[in-house]
Formats: sequence, C-alpha cells, structure tokens
Amino acid sequence: MGVWHLRSKRKNTGGLLRRDSKSKKSQMGSLPTQTTIAPIKLKEKKTRGGSVKKTIISTDKINVFDKTKKAFKIAKIISIVKNPANPHFIRRTLMTKGAIIKTDMGNVKITSRPGQNPSLNGVLAEK
Repeated sequence: MGVWHLRSKRKNTGGLLRRDSKSKKSQMGSLPTQTTIAPIKLKEKKTRGGSVKKTIISTDKINVFDKTKKAFKIAKIISIVKNPANPHFIRRTLMTKGAIIKTDMGNVKITSRPGQNPSLNGVLAEK
C-alpha cells in the first residue's frame, strides 16, 4: 500500500485538469513511521537513486542536549507528556518532532524527526 503525492485534479477556476502522464513510482510516498517506546528497532527503506534511509520503529533512549552544560547525554525515555501533532498520540505512545517526553533527566522536547533519522535527539526543557 502506498500514498500518492500528486497535484490536484482541478484548476484554480474549478475546471477539470487533464493529466499529461500516468502515475509513476517516483511520485509515490509511504505511510508515516509511528515511533513507539520500546527497545531500539530500526527499519531500512530503499529510496530513489539506490540510497537507503533508516527510520526508527521503536526506541527507549534519546540524545539530550543540556543548554546550561552545553553537552549531550543519553537518557532513558519513561513516557510521553505532550504531543502537539495529535493528542491521541500520547495514549498510543507515538513520538513525533516537537513531542515533549519524560526522561530520567527531566522533560525533553524532541528536535529530530524519528521517521526520517536513525537517531532521536532532544533539548532539555526549562523547569
């Protein structure tokens, strides 16, 4: 199953827009990766041009940047506090960019995109 990223079938005036070519595999997207809290598990996706993109299926650790000490430290994820992308992601324990999670260091805001990067990074939130 795939997701198609095509332009609209209608013009700005409301008229029907005629397709000039058929659908191509390069126009196809993919379903979102839903990263959860569990032992680390990565998935490799083949991309256009023969490259490989790694995504995080699940993880229980995060690289936390402490602004006061100006250093990174690996912290253990306990739970999700807030997710502005979707309020239902909290009870489903899904992590996206911008989510605030509870760690053993304190609350951390996720700055990386778990569906695009093979590592999870965040910034320690002020208390």
